[in-house]
Amino acid sequence: SINLTFGLYHLGEKSVVDEPLWISNEGRVLDFWDNLKEGELWKTKISDKPGVTVAIISGLGLNFVQREEIAPEKTVSSSKPVKVNFSFRFPILIFNLLMLFVFYYFLKNLFNQNTALFSLVFIGTSPAIIGLSTIVNPDALLWSFLPISLLSLLTFLKNQKNHFLYWSGVFLGLALLTKYVANILYVFFIFLFFFNLVLNYKKSKNSSFSETAKKCLKDYLVLVAMSLMTIYLLLPEIWVNPGQILKLTLLSEAFIKVYPLFLIILALLALDIYLLKSFVLEKLHNFFAKSRNLIVKLISVVFLILVGLTLVNVFSKMKLYDFEAVLLSPRSPSFPDDFFQMMFTDFYIICFGIALTAFIPIVFLLIKNIFYKKSKTENFYWSACLLIFILLYYLGSTVNEVIATVRYQIIIFPLMFILAAIGVDEFFLSLKIKNKTKDYLKIALLCLFSLISVYNLYSIKPFYLSYANSLLPKEYIINLKDMGEGSYEAAEYLNSLANPEELIVWTDRRGVCAFFKGTCLSGQDDFYQNEDKMDYLILFAGNRNRTVRTVHADYLRELYTVEGPSDFYLKKGTREKDFVKVINAKKIDKYNN
Repeated sequence: SINLTFGLYHLGEKSVVDEPLWISNEGRVLDFWDNLKEGELWKTKISDKPGVTVAIISGLGLNFVQREEIAPEKTVSSSKPVKVNFSFRFPILIFNLLMLFVFYYFLKNLFNQNTALFSLVFIGTSPAIIGLSTIVNPDALLWSFLPISLLSLLTFLKNQKNHFLYWSGVFLGLALLTKYVANILYVFFIFLFFFNLVLNYKKSKNSSFSETAKKCLKDYLVLVAMSLMTIYLLLPEIWVNPGQILKLTLLSEAFIKVYPLFLIILALLALDIYLLKSFVLEKLHNFFAKSRNLIVKLISVVFLILVGLTLVNVFSKMKLYDFEAVLLSPRSPSFPDDFFQMMFTDFYIICFGIALTAFIPIVFLLIKNIFYKKSKTENFYWSACLLIFILLYYLGSTVNEVIATVRYQIIIFPLMFILAAIGVDEFFLSLKIKNKTKDYLKIALLCLFSLISVYNLYSIKPFYLSYANSLLPKEYIINLKDMGEGSYEAAEYLNSLANPEELIVWTDRRGVCAFFKGTCLSGQDDFYQNEDKMDYLILFAGNRNRTVRTVHADYLRELYTVEGPSDFYLKKGTREKDFVKVINAKKIDKYNN
């Protein structure tokens, strides 16, 4: 109910960066369905993402809009923008709402009902997840597909029930059809199979170590086959050009640099398993199995140190690393070649992008993992698997020199929330009280967390991606690369002025033009050609660096400061630095600042 209520709020009344690429008349969603209808199957891979799941689910909105109402040729202008936006976004919102129940199913099987319930509260009320679930974008679906595939495999490793293996492959296929970054699971899953074998193998009369190793490799290949089958069934281009499946997997943008190494590792594993009778793997098992607890503790130590150093850097006024400067240019070639700077910036996002009600249980879990003497549950081990994936994901993005902004690391948010739920469960396990009393406390805590989540969402609505918890000092923000949130509100202010149709405005975010009634300009050329004709400027705080770098007008620097002039000022959430402002261009002293 909370998820749906806040997801529906202003669902159509916003314009988002990149969305016109998907829902315009020449956009990817319509392209997919048009090509399918016309039998041009070879054109159904509508993007390199590839975003096929986005086209399928969002495309349900085509039943509620007329073709002429949709914006033409990948522009933001539409005759009925609110109706069009709502129609294409609503299916994705509802689909993600249903995915919460899928999360619950796998979490209950992997952990227990308590962990599943608390995970549901954390995931379903996360501002970042709700914010991404209300736009037409591959990340809006990837946050559920990829973590569910991982959870399903962990559940299979726990109970060896084949249907969990099959589901893991299906959701991996769906993730790959959504965004190529999901290829990371091919690498992680082969690691996970044999990490689990080396640490958890127990001698059995029915199966030797070598036979168990063979089963691991076979299970992995079954998972891969299920993922490829899912891709084949849902991407018609593969039906007429099967070779294209390589561009979604081995030869994808995310995999092209590592696939030779990946194939070598697979070959070495097969060589050891089939020719050497798992000699190397068994030696590794004999060496590491005795150190299983130490390895898991070490993983928690590394994670806790990275979290702790991130907090120290922020609370010391970012003396060591300026995270905001890094985030403003996440793909800039002028990046300092500093591994730790990029890694800590990733942690900066996740530490302050989740509510304190989730952050505190995570810290508790990490500390308990490090200092426990004897675990009564498997939470200890499975939480370590989630931590390893998060660390490897950050390592991968760092090696590729990509800073994981809020949108880019949305797949990490559900995993962090699951860790938080495990932390809550471990807290209750440590309490020496009657079970009935524990049950009442759990219900009370669920209600409390839900109420706090409602307050957080209400205070930030509808700018959910701008959320940062109260642990972050007020002078900092984490969503510096915003997606144009606030465009609708700025346009509505301009439309409320006298004769808005006669106004000429310039904006650094094109989304404003979707709702403004007058002449709306954007871009470097439009600025230079119409500088003296403009009536108003609309500036977004997150676009300061890009605008100042491309539009060489000195007076713009001052306008982007919080203290700069404004006729309309919208603070997105609770932080002054995260704003949209409308400025009367006629009142600007362009030469004397």
